Amino acid sequence: MNRSKLGRRGGECSVILGIVVLFVAYINTGWPDLFEYWNVPIMKPAFADLRTITHGADAAAIGVDPMIENNFDPWSRRLNYPRVWQLLYPLGVNKSHTETLGFLLVVLYFGGMLLVFRGMKLWWSPVLILFVLAPAGMLAIERGNIDIAVFFILCLAAVLYTRNRRNSAAVAILLTVMLKIYPVFSIGIMNWKDGRDRVYLILLLIASICYFALIYEDLTLIARNTPAPDSLSYGISVITIKFGKHFPEMYTLAKIIAYAGVGSMLLGSLWCIKRGRAISSRSENRDVLFIIGSSIYIGTFLLGANFDYRLIFLAFVLPNLLTLLTFDRLAFRLYGMVMLALILITTWYLILRNYMDAYFVGPLASTIVDEVAHWLLFGGLLFRLLSMYWQVDSTRGFRGDSERKIA
Repeated sequence: MNRSKLGRRGGECSVILGIVVLFVAYINTGWPDLFEYWNVPIMKPAFADLRTITHGADAAAIGVDPMIENNFDPWSRRLNYPRVWQLLYPLGVNKSHTETLGFLLVVLYFGGMLLVFRGMKLWWSPVLILFVLAPAGMLAIERGNIDIAVFFILCLAAVLYTRNRRNSAAVAILLTVMLKIYPVFSIGIMNWKDGRDRVYLILLLIASICYFALIYEDLTLIARNTPAPDSLSYGISVITIKFGKHFPEMYTLAKIIAYAGVGSMLLGSLWCIKRGRAISSRSENRDVLFIIGSSIYIGTFLLGANFDYRLIFLAFVLPNLLTLLTFDRLAFRLYGMVMLALILITTWYLILRNYMDAYFVGPLASTIVDEVAHWLLFGGLLFRLLSMYWQVDSTRGFRGDSERKIA
């Protein structure tokens, strides 16, 4: 392999190193105790989230709907996934397959990262390694959360889209919508200005709306069965949940402030874009990845509260942000550096929290840092995403500014 090809193996090297680190930790401490290295709260038996599906097979076997009652789950949690997952039960999937499926999710996690980071520059490896091994990702693996499967399918959809296989990409996206609902935000990769993309966009919207209407009653069950976390989480509701616990009388005020903050960021982004501060539209494959990752983060942020394992979808935005660091315009580089820093702060919060709590009295400081980082990340991703849809000329960056890279 010549030097130029090696210089484009940053993604591959990062994923391989991540696998090695996880394997060494497994050899030293076993599964799932190895996740203590990342300060991940361990739930036993392993792959706890996956067990709501696999143990639900026992409930279904005796005629009980696991979305209504799931006492066979080790924690008696009701199934909070779309009913399509219950199609696994006639195939014989049950609790005995939990570990097998859990380790399959581990493979999909690293496989998805490899698809997203392939061809990245070698000198970007430190950032990529930090993301691959971030506690947020380790939380997803430890829980055996099905978001990993959705992440991998969306990685395939992005690859198919960039290879001009729009029909296959649309099918993959629709599959993820059926599996977990929130990937509906990712249909924005279909370019409305492109005639063929417009057809697929309309079809995806119609299919998604019909699907949601078909499972409307189940959606209420899913919402009821899904916990609203205030720790290890992000979203517009997190701050209101925390205020509601400690200051019940300020709950309404906190909710108003949260929604006012979102409105202010939206108006601020549009104002900056209108004044010619927009960032370029999707002129490269990495812009497509950015649209998927930012849309899912923004959409899930607005839906309420999400556990931090969903931050794995920020992998999609890293290639685009790292590319910004190579442009000669200072504004590009500053934006890229700030956004990368926010991503690392939020994905490494589990470890940063311990250090901050050790130096400050109580968890207040780490909570504030985490919340501020998430809100700034939300605003930054919103601004860039709106910029991509706003710009007509896909060959320019900040309006009127060149995107010439540093030589």
